[in-house]
Amino acid sequence: MISILNDILDFSKIEVGKLTLNLSEFKLADLHNKIENSYRPLCLDKGITFEGTAYSETSIHLVADETRLAQIALNLLNNAWKFTQKGEIHFSTRLTQMNNNDYLEIKVSDTGIGIPAEKQATIFDPFTQGDGKTTRKFGGTGLGLTIISKLVDTMHGTLNLESKVGVGTRFIICVPVKVVSQPREQINEPMKLFNGEGLKALIVEDNRVNSIILSKFLKKRGFKCDIALDGQKGFEQASRTFYDVIMMDNHMPIMDGTEATKRIKALSSPYSDSIVIACTADAFEENLTKMREVGCAEIITKPVNEGVLDSVFNQYLSNQAVEKANSP
Repeated sequence: MISILNDILDFSKIEVGKLTLNLSEFKLADLHNKIENSYRPLCLDKGITFEGTAYSETSIHLVADETRLAQIALNLLNNAWKFTQKGEIHFSTRLTQMNNNDYLEIKVSDTGIGIPAEKQATIFDPFTQGDGKTTRKFGGTGLGLTIISKLVDTMHGTLNLESKVGVGTRFIICVPVKVVSQPREQINEPMKLFNGEGLKALIVEDNRVNSIILSKFLKKRGFKCDIALDGQKGFEQASRTFYDVIMMDNHMPIMDGTEATKRIKALSSPYSDSIVIACTADAFEENLTKMREVGCAEIITKPVNEGVLDSVFNQYLSNQAVEKANSP
């Protein structure tokens, strides 16, 4: 699957020392709920039981890199989802203390195929994933686990693995965080979702999990959504149907997002008028620059933040939304 390139790009960024942690204050419950709400429906669709548990006070605020913590948890859950065909997946967060320091514990356990004991020592090495048979059956390269390991090291945390073939696997991550004793004042208003009623969106994304999550985000805002699994199919659909917005991944099979966007923008009106928003984990600025040059109005990095999504939609789609709302 070409979406593996997104992991390779992030891995490359870590390897060359370009990864920096962006510390900010956030509510632990919000982080937990966003992650849980992303994977619960995916497990339901697959017939897997999903259990999410937040063991800490819901009002706790932390200072840490929220985006990277989400990336760690989502990669762990993606791994569990991929290798679990029946049974359950459990996700939990807990604030703990060690040596008078605060740590966030993220735990993901599953009833999947398990990891052989002789493979557990190398499972975090780059481009390692069990054996060739496992790779052919389930896809991927194991870079997701390598990235998790590198991120945890960057955060000065710990990573523990427990697994038994035929029983399942459990990952336990502990990373240092700062508990905010006096959280900043927050306006207790529900998040205002962008109203996309009547608008059409095309999601061009070869990763099924990513496309399902993004589709749920958009449908929650009233969009009618279509999905294309590669850039070529995305271009073909965009040349037949006008979409108010196209969410475009970059690294895809057959045709990448940069070329697909370039071809869409070369179409006649109204098809060329679609707002194209890049949605990618690409770590290299030169690739992002190319996407802007061919016509992407904005670039959103993965994992997608719903607040950022609403902000971008308000900036580029407000007029279209008003027109559709006022049309008979």
